Amino acid sequence: MTLYKGLHFLLQSLQEIKDNKENLFFLVATPSSRYREEEILFAKDLIETAKNFELDNMFSISFYDFVSMPFLYNASDLLIIPSMTE
Repeated sequence: MTLYKGLHFLLQSLQEIKDNKENLFFLVATPSSRYREEEILFAKDLIETAKNFELDNMFSISFYDFVSMPFLYNASDLLIIPSMTE
């Protein structure tokens, strides 16, 4: 959960479509076991940015264990990886 993961680009993109958001919800699903304090602070900053962009009703960051991740992928209609390094 750092700047190079590109999540701020995702929020900027969501601003472009927020008026046409019919049933859109974006979940940033991330494992919780490896996060340091600065990464948690970055996640809180992203949530605050989403509120400022009036996207908080369609954007959420949640922590899951690694076992849950395949189930989340299967339940999704779309996978977005905005990372600038992967």
